[in-house]
Amino acid sequence: MGVAFGRLVPKADYAKVKNRVLTAEEGQHQERLAVRTQDGMVLKCEGVSIADHSDEVGEDGIEVAVLGISHPSYSTLFPDRE
Repeated sequence: MGVAFGRLVPKADYAKVKNRVLTAEEGQHQERLAVRTQDGMVLKCEGVSIADHSDEVGEDGIEVAVLGISHPSYSTLFPDRE
C-alpha cells in the first residue's frame, strides 16, 4: 500500500462539492471521494482527503491526499519513486 499527495487540479465538477469540502465538520468520508488516473481508472484506496485553501491563496492552494493505495500498485503509479 502507498500514500500519495500533491496539488489538486480540479475538473469543473469539483465546484459541486467544494463548499461541502470546505465545511466538512466530521471529515470528508461522507463525500465518498474517489481518485482517477488521467486515463480514467479509479484507484482502490482507503481514503481521500482534500485541503482547499484556494480562496486564500489562489488556484494552487488545493491539495489532495490519497491513503492506502492498493490498486494499481504504488510502483505502477509511480515507477520512478521507489
